[in-house]
Amino acid sequence: MKTIIEELKKNLLRVRWNSFFKRNKLPEITLEDLEITLKPFTPSISEEICLPPFRGDEDLNDYSVLFSLLDFCNPKLVLELGTGYGNTVANICSRLDSKVITVNALPDQIRGRVTTYSLSRENIGKVYRSNGFADRVVQIYADTKTIDLGDLLSERCVDFAIVDACHDSDYVLNDFRKIQPYMAPGSVVVFHDTHPSMQKHYIDSYIACMYLRKLGHNIKYIKNSSWAIWFANEALVNKNRSYLVTSPVANFFERKIFGSEQTDLLRIRGYAKRHREL
Repeated sequence: MKTIIEELKKNLLRVRWNSFFKRNKLPEITLEDLEITLKPFTPSISEEICLPPFRGDEDLNDYSVLFSLLDFCNPKLVLELGTGYGNTVANICSRLDSKVITVNALPDQIRGRVTTYSLSRENIGKVYRSNGFADRVVQIYADTKTIDLGDLLSERCVDFAIVDACHDSDYVLNDFRKIQPYMAPGSVVVFHDTHPSMQKHYIDSYIACMYLRKLGHNIKYIKNSSWAIWFANEALVNKNRSYLVTSPVANFFERKIFGSEQTDLLRIRGYAKRHREL
C-alpha cells in the first residue's frame, strides 16, 4: 500500500510540474520587441564587475541588456536588492543621474542558500564608494526577507528595481512582493540569474518567475541574457485564470493538496531539478 501511495504521489508531482511548466514558462523576447535599442556597453568602471560576459557565462550579454534598459528608462530612483561589491551601482551613477537605494545582507544576516557572495561590511559596495558615489547611494545592510521597505520608501516612488539578492525561489517571490507596492507607474523590475536552461544557479529564480506568472504577473525572459523583466503598466497574464488561482476557494484547495506556498515552491523546484536531469 505504501508503495502504491508513493507512486501516486510521484505521478501527481509529475503532472503538477508538467502542467505548471506548460502554463507558466516565461515568454522569450528581445529588447527590440520592446522597441528598445540594444547598445554594446563597455563598463566605465570594471573593478569587481560580476555581470556576464565579463564574469560568468561569456555567451550572455547581461551587462549591455541591463544598461540599455537603464538608458531607455532613465530612472530617477533605482532600488537594487543585492549590492555585492557595488560595481553595478558605480556604473549606474557614472552614467545616469539616478539616486540608488541598495540592499545587501551581512554574513551573519544571510539565511538563504543560493547566494553569490558573503561579504564583510567593508566590501559590500566598496566599488561605488571608492569611485566617489557614496553621496548618491543609500546602503542598507539587511536580509530581504526581514527588511521593511516602508522605512525607506514612499508609495510608487521607484522607477527601476533590480532583484539580484538571494536567488532561492521563496526569496525571489518575497522580494517582488515587497517591492511591487513601491513601483511607480511605468516602472520596471528585472530579475537576475533567470535563464530557461534552469542549469545550476539559474533554476530558483526562473521557477520563482514562473510562479509569479501563475499568480498573474506578466514576467518575460530577455533572450541572450539571464534577465527576466516585468513592467508595472502591463496587464495581468490572464485576468480570469489569475482570479481563479488566487481566489480564496482555489487557494484553500491548492494549499490542502500541495501544502504552503513555500512547500509548494520547494516541491516544484525539486521535481524540476529531477526532470531536468532525466
